Amino acid sequence: MESGTLATIVFDTKGSGTSSLLLSNVVVSNVVVSNSSAVAVPISVVNGMVSIIGESAPSDGEMSNSGSGGGGSSGGSGATGEDFGNIEFKDVAEKNVRSGQAISYDFDSPGNPIVTVNFTAQKNSGAISTTIEVLKNTSALVKDAPNGLVYKNVNIWVGNAGFATPENIDLPAIGFRVNSSWMEMNGVDSSDIRLNRYSDNSWSTLETKVTEEGEEYVYFESLTPGFSPFAISAHPSDDISGSEIGPNGSSSTPDDLPDEKALAQNTLAISILSIFILAIRRSRIN
Repeated sequence: MESGTLATIVFDTKGSGTSSLLLSNVVVSNVVVSNSSAVAVPISVVNGMVSIIGESAPSDGEMSNSGSGGGGSSGGSGATGEDFGNIEFKDVAEKNVRSGQAISYDFDSPGNPIVTVNFTAQKNSGAISTTIEVLKNTSALVKDAPNGLVYKNVNIWVGNAGFATPENIDLPAIGFRVNSSWMEMNGVDSSDIRLNRYSDNSWSTLETKVTEEGEEYVYFESLTPGFSPFAISAHPSDDISGSEIGPNGSSSTPDDLPDEKALAQNTLAISILSIFILAIRRSRIN
């Protein structure tokens, strides 16, 4: 018996919305496939979720469609615009969004560094999906890679195009985790980890705080002004923190600079000695 795809389902859409796709027969709750002798054979059934929206293209911070399942095939781009071949893993969660509620999307898949996407709902919006695309490399939607040592590149899309705006959501935040062994191997501390967001053709570093430190992972949280491509990266000592540029354009660290206290003491000693010498000269003249 050879493995393979038995059937592919194609359908015409009648309107926008999200619906689960569950396969079953009319007698029992599971699908049965039989051989030519009418004997049931073992199969694997993959259900899914289908999301149909308008034809508007993704705008900054939003998505135009969402899907389910793992990484895609090589070549081409998905509904979000990301290259199929660059998607390592995709995670989708759905919540019923009601005005005034604190909405939290939780993700626990081992391959997903994003653990929560949170915001406060400003309006009743119904069922809203959040999609995480974990990427193999820098997103195809950005021009340049972010600064620092990159741990993971991800795309985060909340709702349809035009949903993730201040009129609909407030205080959007992203919770994520970094493998402790990766940090140890690369010689970075939890204080070096930052979440970077790509928007308006440039990267910006978001304020990031540690929420929990465990043996396997360190957990972080960052507030974000919107949803788009992100990168989790390490910035040891903020790359140039504590350095100063000298008069010749060279960089010097605090260890290279003279000790201010010692300099002040030397200046005082020289001043006292000068006054003492001047006093002796005047006494000789008199």
